[in-house]
Amino acid sequence: MKVDYLIQHCSPTLANLKTANMFTCDADDPEFLDKYVKSFNQSFYHKGIKMTILRLSKQRALCYIYRPSRLQCDLQCPIARDILEDLAYPVNSTAACLVCIKQRLKNKKEFPHEIGLFLGYPPEDVAGFIVNKARNEKYLGTWKVYSDVEAAQKCFASFKNCRKEYERAWFEGKCNLDELIVAS
Repeated sequence: MKVDYLIQHCSPTLANLKTANMFTCDADDPEFLDKYVKSFNQSFYHKGIKMTILRLSKQRALCYIYRPSRLQCDLQCPIARDILEDLAYPVNSTAACLVCIKQRLKNKKEFPHEIGLFLGYPPEDVAGFIVNKARNEKYLGTWKVYSDVEAAQKCFASFKNCRKEYERAWFEGKCNLDELIVAS
């Protein structure tokens, strides 16, 4: 797996500005991918960041980089808990919720809308997305905004700036991945 993918798609999570990011990559060699994930987790567990594969097909993998402590906090928010409980998630366990989202990604034809809760999106926006069936948003950025547009725009700008800075530092060879990952 190219570190470029992590930089381009996960900079806000690497910088500890966001709970999680996900991206797809080639999965031609599942054994290599599994070793990479294990190596990533061993190398960076001390920084409070993990990687897992949410879905694997013959040619593609949906990779998930996340901050377990932030995810646990996000999923305990009352609005998030209500959404997840309504969908029969085991809300008392973050690990069990991750197992459940993996199952839903594997078994559902439609992408599960609650995925936003696992990416650190505001629960009010995830609820708005579900209720409005992905329409009628107030603003569109990293996610569809149904609540606080101004706060979301600030987040989007910080994510964009972070990505630019990380890409610049990486592509100019000024740092390695360990230096880019901010400890929790």
